[in-house]
Amino acid sequence: MVKWLGVAGLMFSTLTASPLVLSDPVRINGGEFEPPVLLDKERLSIEINSFMLDATPVTNQLFLDFVKSHRKWQRDNIAALFHDGNYLKHWPQNNAYPDGQG
Repeated sequence: MVKWLGVAGLMFSTLTASPLVLSDPVRINGGEFEPPVLLDKERLSIEINSFMLDATPVTNQLFLDFVKSHRKWQRDNIAALFHDGNYLKHWPQNNAYPDGQG
């Protein structure tokens, strides 16, 4: 869960403010994090800095706009390190979300 919060914070930190955002971002306190995938056998945990995360959920339309602007986050381009095989699985195409789910 913490892994995905970190990824979400990283992904959306590059977005500009949207008029659809209804609340101020909330602070996610930093601390020790034990990643589910070990990149270094000598280091079992890492220290994560605090960061801000939008409290309002991102709509499919906003995320579609994001992936169109940032191709590396499209379903067919995202690095395997950042997903478990289910990333945007419900989208019928690499850059389109299902009808009626905007």
